[in-house]
Amino acid sequence: MPTWFQIAIVLLPIVLPPLTALASLMYQRMLQRLPAQKRAIVEQIVNTVVPAIEQTADATMKNEDKKRAAMDLASSMLGHLNVSVAPEMLSGMIEAAVFALNQSKNANVVVAQASPLATSNAVVG
Repeated sequence: MPTWFQIAIVLLPIVLPPLTALASLMYQRMLQRLPAQKRAIVEQIVNTVVPAIEQTADATMKNEDKKRAAMDLASSMLGHLNVSVAPEMLSGMIEAAVFALNQSKNANVVVAQASPLATSNAVVG
């Protein structure tokens, strides 16, 4: 066996994993620079954070405190992904997600109203 082949067999397991990790990191950074990709990531995180805060918040927690908790959690998650977002943009996206969540809650409410015809005491004759 040639010596270069023996050296390659020894070096490949050492060099290949860091190169793979570096390539993956570079790929993720490139994807994050794309505005559509960045927006999708932020929307996905916000749409995860808002219901989580709503579910874990107690009944006495004020809306301002919920929003602050959602902002902190979303900022932390985005920070771990190395995605930077302006606080104003994040705030607007959280407000939109809260609005959508409240709309979906109201959509499940069934309003029962008696028909005026059913309660009519009119005599048909």
